[in-house]
Amino acid sequence: MKRKFAFLLALVLTFCLFVTACGDDKKSKEEELEDLQEEIEDLEEELDELKKQEATLKSEINEVTVPRFIGMMYYTEIEGVSKYASNYDLKIKWEDANNPELKKGEVFKQEPAAGKTVKKGATVTLYINSATPKDISLDVRAEIEGAHKDDVRKLLQDTGFVVNEIASSSDNIPVNHVISININKGQSYLYGTKVLMVVSTGPAVLEPIEFPDMIIGETQETAASILTNRGFVGAISYSAENYADAAYAKKGTVMGVKIDNVLMEELPEEISSDVSITLVVSNGLKDVTVELEWPKDKNGKNVNKALNISVVVNGTPNDALTEKYNNPSYNPSYTTDKLTFTLTAHPSEEEYYVVVSVKEASSDTYIKYARVCIDPVEGTWTAIMDDYIDD
Repeated sequence: MKRKFAFLLALVLTFCLFVTACGDDKKSKEEELEDLQEEIEDLEEELDELKKQEATLKSEINEVTVPRFIGMMYYTEIEGVSKYASNYDLKIKWEDANNPELKKGEVFKQEPAAGKTVKKGATVTLYINSATPKDISLDVRAEIEGAHKDDVRKLLQDTGFVVNEIASSSDNIPVNHVISININKGQSYLYGTKVLMVVSTGPAVLEPIEFPDMIIGETQETAASILTNRGFVGAISYSAENYADAAYAKKGTVMGVKIDNVLMEELPEEISSDVSITLVVSNGLKDVTVELEWPKDKNGKNVNKALNISVVVNGTPNDALTEKYNNPSYNPSYTTDKLTFTLTAHPSEEEYYVVVSVKEASSDTYIKYARVCIDPVEGTWTAIMDDYIDD
């Protein structure tokens, strides 16, 4: 019996050990499965994060920052610039900015604002000043000669002129009264044009001096020194003008003399020592005449249809240069004529550009587009682009 019991006990113990071993194995498998599931979840989270980073990078690649266009000149700084054309869909709106400080063609507003991030190719609207300050003129009924300088100054400033004053002796104009001004009454001038007002100091009390004609060709500083050394005590002012003569093209060279704002065709033998004179000096710039071929059609023949021609100088449309071409009375010889205009005033001593565009009348279709580089110091021009355009 004891033997039998021992056998049964051993059998039970063996069974228990077997069951226990099986339980431990099952628990180990479940733990492994749980670990695998956790790893899968971690990998899924990493994958989601990578997808987010990928989306962010793709978005950043297709995003651009809007630059500050305000203050830029459309024709010379924006139109045709590849970095703007490739990144933005520029919409141009020409409006009167109602601001006399702005130039025609200058951007005065933009949407969206500078610094904003947008999708590449997004629309950016530029508002461009279409007007310059109105032309001004002095009333032909205004009394100038003999009027008190304070009254004339106020009249000129109220009209829109900027007044500079010089003194000069006069036998018939009272002290502090105006002898002359250097603008014509009734003639149109740009807003802000400078006016030289010559004011009387009364009759001359000094003996006249011999006029030193050798000042012509000298620098303005040397000429002024020669005059002073000869006993001249009057006011000396300067007027810079273009000269085409290569011998006198250097800036600051004295080219002529004005007395009481009148250019002397022949220099006087003597002048009053206290009169006001103006030394006319070269501004170092020359007149530049541009001559472009008349637009031709695809067959090489000159276009003889009604045209709308515009000339833009350094970003600012110049109506005076295009007036003759857009005048109904202009009757060109289409076989021999050229597009010709002369630039007598230059925005600076540096090279700058003139753009000539030719369109069909009452149409936006270009027939010709020319871009010309001006060198005002050398008095030369170079056609950077002179193409026939016809879609």
